[in-house]
Amino acid sequence: MSATIDKDNVVEFPRAVGVPKSEMHAFVGNAVLDYMRSQGETLVNGKGGAWLYSHGVWELRIDIDAWLGMRIEKVCEGLGITNTNKLTGEVRNRILRSPELWREGNIPWDQHGKIPTRSGLVDPRTGELEPARPDHFCTWRIEVDYDADAKCPWWEMMIADMFGDKGRDEQTALVRVVQECMGAALIDKKSRALSKALVFWGIQNLGKSGPLDVVTGLFGGAIAAPIGSVEGTHGSMPFRKRLPWVLHEAFSGAWHFSSVVKSIVTQEEVQINVKNGPVLTQIVRAPIFWATNSQPQFKEATRAIVSRMIVIEVSRKFDDAHPIGTAAEAIRKGFSKPGEFIVATELPGVLNWAIAGLRMALERGSIETTAGIKATADAIHRDSNLVAGFLEECVEFDPMARVRVSDFCLAHSAWFMELKGEDRRMPTNDAIGKALKAVGDGRIGIDPKEMRDNRSRYYCGVALNQLGLEYHRAALERRLFEGKTAMATAPDREVNSLIPASWDDRESIKAMRSCHERVTDERPVSPKERDA
Repeated sequence: MSATIDKDNVVEFPRAVGVPKSEMHAFVGNAVLDYMRSQGETLVNGKGGAWLYSHGVWELRIDIDAWLGMRIEKVCEGLGITNTNKLTGEVRNRILRSPELWREGNIPWDQHGKIPTRSGLVDPRTGELEPARPDHFCTWRIEVDYDADAKCPWWEMMIADMFGDKGRDEQTALVRVVQECMGAALIDKKSRALSKALVFWGIQNLGKSGPLDVVTGLFGGAIAAPIGSVEGTHGSMPFRKRLPWVLHEAFSGAWHFSSVVKSIVTQEEVQINVKNGPVLTQIVRAPIFWATNSQPQFKEATRAIVSRMIVIEVSRKFDDAHPIGTAAEAIRKGFSKPGEFIVATELPGVLNWAIAGLRMALERGSIETTAGIKATADAIHRDSNLVAGFLEECVEFDPMARVRVSDFCLAHSAWFMELKGEDRRMPTNDAIGKALKAVGDGRIGIDPKEMRDNRSRYYCGVALNQLGLEYHRAALERRLFEGKTAMATAPDREVNSLIPASWDDRESIKAMRSCHERVTDERPVSPKERDA
């Protein structure tokens, strides 16, 4: 006997006449499941907790006991049964232990590869629409109805005006970068090359908040947890929900990302300690959209975080007293901000605009970039890795050369003090070595066992250039770093030296020289070199 719904949408329950008291909890439990099915609801239970499917979306129910208790009470009323705490507990335990509802292993949440909307799932390549089913395992959706014909002229004007001080080609390219980033945020099943954090960097009154307001409206909300709050015991709880992580001022000159923030940015597994609930281990797939008045800064020796970010420098300044374009139209229509105007009037069109960006990114296999974005990423990396800038300015590559570790670190320390040392602690030789290793350039030989003699350790494949030698000389002559000069080469001797022929058969030397050959073979040849 099952619960049914008549033509007036009234739920009718079977009667409990003749049901033995010992079987009442089973009878009520089946009636609860029947009632849920009649409402389009489904429940699955597993190691990660209880998940409820309703209106096309699955949700982890932390309050499952209270939620089921309410459903049990409603069904008992419909059955004409006087409910008790004992009966509620027995029914709830039967439902949660039901083999029919139990799922072993990992459930493929949000791996359908399509865009979940209020209208259903949209195929990003064809635009075809289909209803969302329980077996799609959607845990989120775009809070917009899909309209394939919708346009967004004011949004397109707003995003173009944001880069209105650039040349036409650069402006078009930057708009496309934003379009593809917003498009890639619409799906979870994608390559790492499509999983990028978008950061707008620039001073105030540059229109950075408008796009963030539109992203928040498109997804029906946002995670606003400050970067510094995520490391707390329950700091990662907001990331249970798949919403964009939107911060209007992400950086404040801080140089430390917690391990949890790094894992979220690089999409590694994190633990989410749910208050009064389970501890979940999952990859956070929240798309990241940040703005900042300060240059993005963090201590990160590798390029792991930099490579996951697209940082766009914004320089078009707007005058609040003389609004233009979409901002002027928003005021005319009674809205306080242009983003608010777009959210109220053009979200279906913005969705189509973002889908077009997703289609371009999928065809290319990556998010588009520009020379300016790449230059910004390189600058951030130089500032994040202790030695990246030093290598660029003070070192030359030579497969036959070597330099003592003590000399390399001494020159680096003088360089670091001049450029960065005013408000940062002077790095130790060990920290410099770790940063050099993290650069990951195979042309730099750093093997501590093979690249040494009976007196010193060496970095091979590199030599200090003229500027590097000047920093080395200054550090010695001015006695800037007494603790680092004991093993340094005297100013009247050669700092750079040749790798001894007796080292040629060492595996680390052969591997280093092989990398030099590969880079040389891949380097474009100039007309002057070709003629020679």
